[in-house]
Amino acid sequence: MNRLSKIVRVALAVPIIAATLIPSGAAFADNDDWHYVPKTCDVKSDVPASLKNTSSPAGAVSGGWQTPGSEQYNVAKEIFDTLTKEYGTSGAFASGVISNAINESGLIPDRAQGPGTLRFGTTGTTPPAGSVGGGGGLFQFTPYTKFTNSPYWQKGPGWVTKSQVELMFTTIRSGSLDTYISFRAKSYGVTPYLTKTEDVLSTDDPRKASQAFQLGYEGPASYHAEREDVAAAVDAVFNTSHVAADKSKWGLNNSTPAPGDNTDVTSPSSEKRNSDNDSDECKSQDNEGGEWADYVGEHGLSINGQKEFSREELPANLKQYAIDLEKLGIPFGQCSTAWTKWTSTDDHNLNGQCVALSKVAFHEIWKKNGQPGPVFACNGKECAEAAASAYGGSISREPTKGALVSQNSASQWGHTFIVAHVFANGDILTIEQNSSKTGASVGTACEWNFEIQTKAFWSDPARDTKFYAPKGEGYSPDPRIAKASTSSGQANDPSILKAAYKYAGTSYNAYGNGSATFLDCSGLVWQAYRDAGKPINERTADAQMKAVKSRGKWKSFGELQRGDLVFWDYDGNGVADHVGFFLSPTQRFDASDYATPNGEHSMFSINKIVGGGSL
Repeated sequence: MNRLSKIVRVALAVPIIAATLIPSGAAFADNDDWHYVPKTCDVKSDVPASLKNTSSPAGAVSGGWQTPGSEQYNVAKEIFDTLTKEYGTSGAFASGVISNAINESGLIPDRAQGPGTLRFGTTGTTPPAGSVGGGGGLFQFTPYTKFTNSPYWQKGPGWVTKSQVELMFTTIRSGSLDTYISFRAKSYGVTPYLTKTEDVLSTDDPRKASQAFQLGYEGPASYHAEREDVAAAVDAVFNTSHVAADKSKWGLNNSTPAPGDNTDVTSPSSEKRNSDNDSDECKSQDNEGGEWADYVGEHGLSINGQKEFSREELPANLKQYAIDLEKLGIPFGQCSTAWTKWTSTDDHNLNGQCVALSKVAFHEIWKKNGQPGPVFACNGKECAEAAASAYGGSISREPTKGALVSQNSASQWGHTFIVAHVFANGDILTIEQNSSKTGASVGTACEWNFEIQTKAFWSDPARDTKFYAPKGEGYSPDPRIAKASTSSGQANDPSILKAAYKYAGTSYNAYGNGSATFLDCSGLVWQAYRDAGKPINERTADAQMKAVKSRGKWKSFGELQRGDLVFWDYDGNGVADHVGFFLSPTQRFDASDYATPNGEHSMFSINKIVGGGSL
């Protein structure tokens, strides 16, 4: 029987707009190790309003930018209406601007740069406690005084959405897009879709607009490709009538930009200034090593069923979740013995099929005592069951990182692939061959590509999706790829700190505890003590600080040792606002904020640290 596995993609009729977006802090270090480099100063889109320092309008409903009546929705609509009605831009351009504002500020008009959701207040000109970097506003004017000291501030007065849009568009009129799009595209290593202001303001493609605005105006330290997909989602909400541009309202000129803008168009050296600001305030680190876990996250894509990527096309925010098969000795595009030893040599078509990729990857990923498991034969839709039978295990209906997957498709042979990652919403990132990007379907062999499958797609009963990972049979991931989002700590670490490291790479969630998925700062501490067999009752950072003091374990910052708790009091009122594990005078391990995976981070706001100790 010919073990073909060609799959025909089935498109869903109704587009699904993602309600959650990738934290803009996800950046990719372009090296061979595929390290995740978090940026603590960037903010996650759709962050909930802070419980303090807020300036939400009375009567605003809760919810993100897709929820009519919420603060973020109202702000997005005001940006859209101001740009299209008053400045004559296309609706697609307005959507591109909004997508950037979502990632820059979460659409919070008085957003201050820093961890969590920090706000100036409606007319505040003093950075709130805990803020870093000096950015502020919808577009994160840096420093924020470029807006607060400008004439646009006085029109409100304060952090008025329309005023910030006016300031921004004044710079667009001055020619900043023409100046910076090509310059930054080259520095980022991306190909610009558009390079002229006239083309940007009149485009009907929100993705192109989003890229142009990021390159020509925002200029972050690294390029965030995910904003393009966010723009498409925004466009589907606010640009349903496909608003066309009105050039008569643009007022383009070559004047010097007004004071207060985000970008100095007089010299490309401002690019270095912006990048330096990011690097100064957003301390990055290479994170690897340790126990492999099925870490959650958000892919940030607005997709219809599934979305495929070649190796070269895989967005930076997804590379942190990919499995690097070449580290396992599997060459890309070379049908060497690394491939043929796991496949049938009497079928010359097999190396271009999904079965070949799944079998090769599965055998190299999972090892017992350093050795791979038994060889098995299968068609695409039978591989999970065949592997389970050969290894002595059983299939699952729930995805697991590294699992071999079988799935029905339009082909009689079905389809098979490997799970590279399971996201918080149940979507999965896959590694596969013989899709529209690789394998026999395009005339190649011994390759692989990546794909996002939504939970709705893979869990459809018609696809009969089955998963198998041999963890229960004593197999574990090969050490060459068994790397967590942060290091696993040190061998002599206290048991509680070792327990905390299990949650490296998980997502921050206010008031979260008791879950490997969502944890806030004190929830991480609570959970680590519980997992280490030393449960505590204290659930908040302040309660934990008081417990340390009451038990006579309190230490000054200079006395703290690795594994001790360290506490911050941002506003000096004697109440602990944050807690983490002390690693060194320059490093902490904590659940930090919505933009940053839980784990190792550089020590911040040392002047706000009040001490620490052990429970």
